[in-house]
Amino acid sequence: MKIAFDNQIFSLQDRGGISRYFCELGSALISAGDDVSIASVLHRNLHLEEYKALPTSGTLLRGRAGVIASSLAPILSVISEVSIARMKLDVLHLTYYKPPVRRRRRLPVLVTVHDMIPELYPNMTSSKDPAVLWKKDAVLAADHVICDSHNTKKELLNHLKLCESKLSVVHLGVRPFTGAIPGRQHSRPYVLYVGKRDGYKNFSTLIKAIGARKLLRESFDVVALGGPTFSQEERTEISRANVQAYRYAGGDDTLLAAFYRHAAAFIYPSLHEGFGMPPLEAMTQLCPVIASSESSIPEVVGDAAMLADPRDVDAMADAIDRVLHSACVSTALVERGKERVRSFTWEKCAKETRAAYLAAVAQ
Repeated sequence: MKIAFDNQIFSLQDRGGISRYFCELGSALISAGDDVSIASVLHRNLHLEEYKALPTSGTLLRGRAGVIASSLAPILSVISEVSIARMKLDVLHLTYYKPPVRRRRRLPVLVTVHDMIPELYPNMTSSKDPAVLWKKDAVLAADHVICDSHNTKKELLNHLKLCESKLSVVHLGVRPFTGAIPGRQHSRPYVLYVGKRDGYKNFSTLIKAIGARKLLRESFDVVALGGPTFSQEERTEISRANVQAYRYAGGDDTLLAAFYRHAAAFIYPSLHEGFGMPPLEAMTQLCPVIASSESSIPEVVGDAAMLADPRDVDAMADAIDRVLHSACVSTALVERGKERVRSFTWEKCAKETRAAYLAAVAQ
């Protein structure tokens, strides 16, 4: 098939989950024999430089110059549409939610809905993001919609009156970290948290759960990797929870792999996710996972994680306690995790996405 991705996300993100998704998907489709084009003239996305299989003719704007790509996004979208109109394509896959201004006749358009978090948690997400308004229009205008999880599909159907046959569920893939994994990055035993910590990410429940048990807070440090450094408000909250040993760390994927590899457990207390990649990443590094029992997370982790109610501090503390103080439980989770990640490959994602493309073409 001849497939095009538009420029939207590559003009908006230096790095990020959505742009990485399209790079992985595009690379897997190309490996399977499909023809994938990225209609981008100027972009700021570093992933496009890293995925060598992708045919990218656009110019990368680095550093502060990348702001130009964001500020010119509307103009770049029009240029992208003109470029797409000249291509002989089977399908167009939008990389973000702004629908095309023009639609080439008989060219099926698809969009991927990664989550419904802005709609479900309006007070916890940015009200300034125009994509919240664009999403509805993009979904209604698309010939076919891909959802990252069955849970997201259900939430989308609850939010909009859509024909269910217009939607496909395609799980994401997880790629094991490559290259040498560095040694231990933290001297004491620790539990690991990864990513942003505010709002629905629910980092505060993890802190309260550790602080609620004397043995946990005395035996294990808390390491938060990625996201912003700790704010004064967070430090005050951590202190009130009686958690004294905590650390913020930043780094690339290599360091992320090292922190996963050497953690006593990875904890994922999020109130809501559209998919939830970090638990699978942890499983690739043989790290036991403790996760929220909400939204798509049980669908993704299956029986390979210890699940707990993310709104119940005692339940979360019990789950952490059970994993950290039972070698049998921890080992069983690691073994089930090794098996679980085999179900999530980018090759499988590409195959199922291609089936969604064919469904759109057949409409």
